[in-house]
Amino acid sequence: MTEGRDFDVVLFDIGGVIVQMGDIATLGPFSGRSGPADIMKLWLDCPHVDAHERGAIDAQEFAQRMTETYAIGCTPDDFLQRCLDWHIGLFSGVEDTIAAIRPDVRIACLSNTSDFSWRNAAACIAAARLFPTQFLSYRLGMMKPDERIYRAVADSLGVTPARILFFDDTERHVVGARHVGLQAHRVAGIDDARVILERYGLLRKF
Repeated sequence: MTEGRDFDVVLFDIGGVIVQMGDIATLGPFSGRSGPADIMKLWLDCPHVDAHERGAIDAQEFAQRMTETYAIGCTPDDFLQRCLDWHIGLFSGVEDTIAAIRPDVRIACLSNTSDFSWRNAAACIAAARLFPTQFLSYRLGMMKPDERIYRAVADSLGVTPARILFFDDTERHVVGARHVGLQAHRVAGIDDARVILERYGLLRKF
């Protein structure tokens, strides 16, 4: 049984939803932190990550700041390679799921990412081909969970926020989207998203 709600847009985060990410601990350790949860919190709150993914600093400056600030123990170039390797590949089933979304529903992505990762990580290159409409933090100059980014997406798409179904793997990004009015769900990969798409009747019947 499907829920009686319809949408104009399905909006996907990339990392953790479309692209499978590796263990974030492989980027560090960061100032002695080695646990994935501690490193993820540092990453989400880090001003250097924020500046890089808003497009305010380039990859080399980002890597220099990160390796110096957090005593990571590798060269900036090695750190950038670790960042690329962190992106494993598309989740199995991504292409089939996106292809199955009803043709009357628009598809787009919204990701906190950098120009460096988007252009150079093989998984991001593969993901980019799936989304003709892309909202990327480094192009917009703002990042999730800033509520302005969700409003900018809705305005650009010409729809009310309530008509957007959004999938993200990070709780704070889901909460920010909900504050603006998007129908946002936290998911861990494309299989979780597909269950919700089926629930709303957004997948075609073949």
